[in-house]
Amino acid sequence: VTYDDPQHILVWALHALLIVCFLVIAIAYIRIERASTKSAPTVADKETSKILRNRRRTIQKKVAIIIITNFITWIPFITICILHSTRVLDASCWYSTFSIVLNPLNSVINPLILSTNIVEKFERAKELIRNQLK
Repeated sequence: VTYDDPQHILVWALHALLIVCFLVIAIAYIRIERASTKSAPTVADKETSKILRNRRRTIQKKVAIIIITNFITWIPFITICILHSTRVLDASCWYSTFSIVLNPLNSVINPLILSTNIVEKFERAKELIRNQLK
């Protein structure tokens, strides 16, 4: 889209909308995590308290992973779009890669993070890597 093309304004509006959507998603997940922490009841039983702390930590890690995966898949796309719009680079050939691969990949990753015990898998992977590096 060239500067004299009326679509130029639409392109910038869409860039702004993508950034706003990313921020809204990140804020929503952070609020979910905080709400789950506040809503956990105070329990005198040590074992129950430990279980609840572990659940909260798991939720916190899942929220962090979701925000990071959103960042990894969306921010590069937004950056490339902005660089293309400002004519810093010609990213015409990259749009299909982002549209067909990266953005749908993010849509697949988030439900997997929420539905599986991905946090434990990450912890095991970190432990394996640490053991290999020793």
